[in-house]
Amino acid sequence: MGYSTLSSQALSAPPYLMAFLVVLVTALYSDRYRNRSLFICFHALLASSGYAMIAIAGVFKAGPMWRYWGVYPAASQLGPFIGTALYPEKDKPYYVHGMAACAGFMLLVAALSLWLRWILQKKNEIAESTTYSVICGEEDNDESPDEDGKLVEKTNFFRYML
Repeated sequence: MGYSTLSSQALSAPPYLMAFLVVLVTALYSDRYRNRSLFICFHALLASSGYAMIAIAGVFKAGPMWRYWGVYPAASQLGPFIGTALYPEKDKPYYVHGMAACAGFMLLVAALSLWLRWILQKKNEIAESTTYSVICGEEDNDESPDEDGKLVEKTNFFRYML
């Protein structure tokens, strides 16, 4: 991007600090609302938009400020861990192919999180509609018998957090 080593190090800290704060806030609200998938989908779409913004800035040779602002939504993703494969030396300084690949994978994450939500929602609906009866007090029953040996209805209380 054309910055000195010291400047580039100073500019790399704010996106990661922001990502740290976003993770804390996301954890708080996903626990409060007992909903994981929509938060995952939202952040995957946000990261995808960040990578797409960086890639588009590279295609149009936009200034470094456009690329820097694209880093904020993309900061906490796995792109940096596989950088040698996605960001070869020949693609510098814009690395359009790597940014586009990361944007595509984040879209895939969003789609997979919605698909998993749909699957788990169906399993929860089945569990809610399923009750079974147990006659307590029979010898082959593993359940603890009711004191009078009555018929007891049981329900599957486990639900997947969506």
